[in-house]
Amino acid sequence: MYARYQRAERQLSWHLDATAPAEKPPAGETPPETFFLQDNNLWVRDNSNGSTRPLTTEGEPHFAYGDYADFYRVGLMENRPLPPAVLPSKDGRYLAVQRVDERWVSDMPLQQAVPLDGSPRPRSTNYKMALPGDQHYPQLSLCIIDRQSGRIIDSDRPSQPASLVGPMETGAVRWSDDNTLYFIELDRARQTVRLIRLDPVSGCNNIVIEETGQGNIYPGPMPLGNPVFALLPEQDTLIWYSHRSGWGHLYRYQLSTGACLNPITGGRYMVTQLQAVDDKTQTVFFTACGNASDGNPYYEQLYRAKLDGSALQCLTPETAQHDIQSLCLNTHTFIDRFSRVDLPTTIVRRHSETGDILEELLGEEASRQQAKAFNHPLAFTAKAADQQTDLYGVIYRPGDVDSTKTYPVILALYGTPHECIVPRRYGETSDKVRDIYRTLAELGFIVVMMDPRGTPFRGKAFHDVAYGNLQKGGGIDDQVHVLKQLGQRHSWMDINRIGITGHSGGGFASARAMMTHGDFFKVCVSSAGNHDQRLYAAGWADTFQGFLNPDDDPPLTYQHLVDKLKGKLLLIHGDVDANVPLAQTLQLTSTLIDHNKDFDVLILPNRGHVHGQDNYFIRRLWDYFVKHLLEQTPPKEYLIKPPASSPVN
Repeated sequence: MYARYQRAERQLSWHLDATAPAEKPPAGETPPETFFLQDNNLWVRDNSNGSTRPLTTEGEPHFAYGDYADFYRVGLMENRPLPPAVLPSKDGRYLAVQRVDERWVSDMPLQQAVPLDGSPRPRSTNYKMALPGDQHYPQLSLCIIDRQSGRIIDSDRPSQPASLVGPMETGAVRWSDDNTLYFIELDRARQTVRLIRLDPVSGCNNIVIEETGQGNIYPGPMPLGNPVFALLPEQDTLIWYSHRSGWGHLYRYQLSTGACLNPITGGRYMVTQLQAVDDKTQTVFFTACGNASDGNPYYEQLYRAKLDGSALQCLTPETAQHDIQSLCLNTHTFIDRFSRVDLPTTIVRRHSETGDILEELLGEEASRQQAKAFNHPLAFTAKAADQQTDLYGVIYRPGDVDSTKTYPVILALYGTPHECIVPRRYGETSDKVRDIYRTLAELGFIVVMMDPRGTPFRGKAFHDVAYGNLQKGGGIDDQVHVLKQLGQRHSWMDINRIGITGHSGGGFASARAMMTHGDFFKVCVSSAGNHDQRLYAAGWADTFQGFLNPDDDPPLTYQHLVDKLKGKLLLIHGDVDANVPLAQTLQLTSTLIDHNKDFDVLILPNRGHVHGQDNYFIRRLWDYFVKHLLEQTPPKEYLIKPPASSPVN
């Protein structure tokens, strides 16, 4: 097994440069000034001489000027402040500033049991977190600072809920060239979205666009992602994104009146990003997925169309994932980087009017050489539990796979309706959480990842399967159904030895699957799971489940399921996790103890929510599956040695 651990270690993303690097933008010049927070107020530093001065004076604790709606609690224990939530107008005269009011929100305790300074006395801190059903909820408001007069113009819009992310964090605040501020509002249930116009001179505001819908709606392809819209004031035009047709598309509005002029795109596909708008030719460039009839519906391609909705044209016809860089309207060129998990990366320069390839910058063979050490996955398509919907995923196999043998299977899942996890690019490694799961293949497992119904990019009906249905734990019924199909297709998959693992929402989904599908899954490693939605940020349940009554015992809890636990379960949690509190795992362990269940727990001192690149966590994840699913003895205390530049915790 020691040699297999070495193979797995070499597959860690920080050991491997699997794909050709993207073009790096030139280093920018030092900005003339820097904004920062001090004593709950917004300050500015003149970078030419280092002088500082306050721009506000009335900030107070938990109601500061420039606050972030910090759902992920970045840097909480490290006392590492975020940059202020401030956006200057294009001429620099005005500043749009965000404020988050948490003064009356209840505290969540956080204890650092092992202080980093070596002190034996644990340290405690409190932070604000509203839970479902709480009376007080974080509220967000925007104001404008006139730097010429020093006047602060408060918007008289009702404050927005701020339990997840705010408009500044997602780019939902924009200045037009005439110093008018536009920003997007979402209500607490995320069933109403508005575009607001605010005049900094008069302080008057008005609603430009308002949309309502069922489930949750959002002005972009992902519910917690960046909105898609563009201001074209010279044409009195606004490009807006909406799911009103059941698919995410672009619409043209009159900016002054808010009247919808025409749809720009339409059909059973999803616009994913607005790339550029050519005012002279009235042309919009955008990426979209799902429009190609012969490929994976998640592959993005670049299109152009007229603002009146005519002359739709695909500029990147290859059946692959296309990542667009350096789209230049002046030279009529763009850089297209395209690949699939089974197609090495090609980078070309193309013409933006015809899509013709003008120059090859990186060929397939060069890309293949760069990714030669990467364990490439096998793409698959299978039916969901409804027997009709196609689902897409990948299978990772050991590098020395022998098709005459059988291997135990591990399902790696995320389990949340705001993101997809399946890689689409050649040699692609996933984010800091899920990248490690494919390394399990080199230990002797078949690792499966898929995007079930309830995830984005496949239309509103596909996504709404998860709304009000989080108790299904990341579409676990779909995933079990797919695993059974794969077991019938591939003789080398041992369908009688199935494990499951996930982090955060995947930690919730994987532990829950051990109870709801206890006869199917035999071993689970559940990391940082938000096991009880009543103990998680209120905005999460509000957005994806609807309002919860914390006094009820809804199907989202586990108390009625723990008796069904049969297999081996390891629960892992960082003790200073300010996103998913440690209490989530401890309360689950208490219930398991009350029901006299066998399970294992690992608490990681001084680890926050994201510990997917922590060496000890990775080793213990490997060990648990090797011992209990592969039924072999792991090498004792195997030490992972990442490069010195590795971004580990």
